[in-house]
Amino acid sequence: MNANYQINDLPLAELERLGLYKDGQLNMHPDDRNALLGGRRTELISLHDLKADGFQIDQLDAKLSIVPDWDSKLTLKIHPIYKEAQRHPLLLPNEADMLENNQMSSISKTYNNPPEKSKTYIIEYDPETREFITYEPNQVIPPHKVNGETLSKKQKDDFRKGAVVTLSDGTQFQYKASESKGILSDRNALIFSVLIDGGISYLLLRGIRHLLNSKSLQTDGLTPAFQKAQAEMDQYQIKKGKSADQQTEEGRGYTKTRAR
Repeated sequence: MNANYQINDLPLAELERLGLYKDGQLNMHPDDRNALLGGRRTELISLHDLKADGFQIDQLDAKLSIVPDWDSKLTLKIHPIYKEAQRHPLLLPNEADMLENNQMSSISKTYNNPPEKSKTYIIEYDPETREFITYEPNQVIPPHKVNGETLSKKQKDDFRKGAVVTLSDGTQFQYKASESKGILSDRNALIFSVLIDGGISYLLLRGIRHLLNSKSLQTDGLTPAFQKAQAEMDQYQIKKGKSADQQTEEGRGYTKTRAR
């Protein structure tokens, strides 16, 4: 899939120094591996025996991400747990407070900087690391279908901006840059259909976290639409001779973006 990084694209020397890469394999949970290869943040990972600037840290819990530098070479970023929330230069104090207190899932900011065109940023807050996250919505790749239902242009635009998208059967989901799976939903399983090189492929997402501030409990997601989409996915896999694990692996970069 063109939206994916491959293992050889990653900063392997840095990962090897952290004990996370050896003999051609990433030594981390599959969800964390897929998050890195999809351009997203991992869950918290315990790092050991870190050395930097003359100091040695025996153990550090942090999230990892990869970002391109000025010549598009990927570098590794470590996101530790801060003692206090790190203030964001684009946010007003009351906006930062609303994000920290889960009163809002994200905030959109648009800036006009002549002679450049205006730029829009979406800003989230990661309560696990106490860090604000910024991404450009036009870098998010939305799914073509969810549970077999084709998304409208507006729904795809809303998804890119981190707004909640609602399907005809009431299923709700939203893009979330701070999540390793890149998504939250009121269902703990969804089937995404993604466009790859002009064709359709399927991605089964399990263990999705619930929407923020939802007044209802998360359900198992086995709706009629999900089951129909799963049957279509199974038929596709039979034709292609691929397993569900391979489908998950292929689709890992469906929402690849650079969040910083």
